Amino acid sequence: SDYAFALNIFGGTVRVNAGGDGLDSNGAITVAGGNLEIFGSANNGNAAMDFGDYNGSWNQTGGSIIAVGMSGMATVPTSGTYVSFGASGMGGAGGMGGFGGPFGGQMGSAASGNVSIGAGSSICAVLNGKSVETSMGFSPLEGMIMGTRVGNIDANAVLYLMKKLGKTPEEMTEILNRKSGFMGLSQKTSDAREMSDLAEAGDPKAKLVLKKLSHDMIKIIGSYIAEMGGVDLIVFTGGIGEHNARLRRRVLENFSYIGLKVDSERNKAFGEDAIITTDDSAVKAALICTNEELVIARDTMHIVEGIEE
Repeated sequence: SDYAFALNIFGGTVRVNAGGDGLDSNGAITVAGGNLEIFGSANNGNAAMDFGDYNGSWNQTGGSIIAVGMSGMATVPTSGTYVSFGASGMGGAGGMGGFGGPFGGQMGSAASGNVSIGAGSSICAVLNGKSVETSMGFSPLEGMIMGTRVGNIDANAVLYLMKKLGKTPEEMTEILNRKSGFMGLSQKTSDAREMSDLAEAGDPKAKLVLKKLSHDMIKIIGSYIAEMGGVDLIVFTGGIGEHNARLRRRVLENFSYIGLKVDSERNKAFGEDAIITTDDSAVKAALICTNEELVIARDTMHIVEGIEE
């Protein structure tokens, strides 16, 4: 775990054994895709919680960071710089960047919302081409309900459950991140496609999951519209966002008060880039397919070009 070079991750999984003394480094860490997994030693599960003597810069633009043997995502450096970009990783960046191509949009002076919905989900507010708010918090756990993540929750509810059920911080972390969300509410599946099928078949718990998801989305999008003083475009991306027309309609119909009009036929688009509002809609909504590979390739190109310069 002692190194002085830069660690750049664009795909796949990189596992780092932090050892008993934590992560000792002065090198920069960039996570733009894939996964960074940091393991504490068996004798000291909290070894990486303060990253030892880590003093480098920390930049996360996508992917995930998993720290094994510590509480949640309490893994940021205690010194140096931590930067978490306001989008759902590569999918969010691809969703907003894709608008200018297929639809000729100019994002430089627009207020927009990027809704990335999949097994992991987030909503990002973009103003004048820059992220100004994201539903993710200290970790990806915050925000709307997800496949196995609980989403927003009262901190006292967590403390109550730990005391009531006799759970350790590690056990509670497992519950909040891997046993909640769609899986926790339905007790059947974390897969959105299976959940939709169950709901159509009349399963009450599956219906509750989809109702909770749309409620979370409406609440977050509405708050971001207020924060930005209006919105020009709402973009759906990610597995659920790209393939669930009913969910898109259920969410967007709540914003008719700002002049948004859903086009029923256009909203039937499935896994393809499309405008899904009417021509006279004051606020546009679009479906843009996630292209994480393209974003990774572009970021890699920019980094390589920077090194050559």
